[in-house]
Amino acid sequence: MRYLIIMVMASFLCVAQDANAPATRGNTATYGNAATYGDAATYGDATTYGDATSSLLYDQTALNLEAAIYDMNRRHNAVAYNIANASTPGFRPIRYDDEIAEAIRLYGTTEMLNDVNVDDEMVKSTKIRLKHSAYIRLLTTKIGITKKVVTLGKGA
Repeated sequence: MRYLIIMVMASFLCVAQDANAPATRGNTATYGNAATYGDAATYGDATTYGDATSSLLYDQTALNLEAAIYDMNRRHNAVAYNIANASTPGFRPIRYDDEIAEAIRLYGTTEMLNDVNVDDEMVKSTKIRLKHSAYIRLLTTKIGITKKVVTLGKGA
């Protein structure tokens, strides 16, 4: 019984974690350089966290969703930074590798990425917000399912 209570408490702690604070579970979580916004979050294997509780709560799906949420936060910050500095002379906007690849695929060049178009950045911000909301909803659903399994469907 004590084991089940610990698992339920751990799931609630996972949800209550501050979204802006970096996740640290040992030395397995590493984040990219905040100045370039270029690197995605990478995590170790869920089985390296030690016990059955950790592997149940922090399986690869949960880790991937968490990494995607943090990536959307970084992308949103980059878009906000681009919009805020759009009128600064000589400003070079922050671009991600997938944006560069898409520009090359569509136009054969990346010259249009050197300037900030506020309308394009706002559209990008909306797409990021929608993805972020979807990832949050998926992670919340996964935690809810885990909670049902842990409590044997008896609620809290």
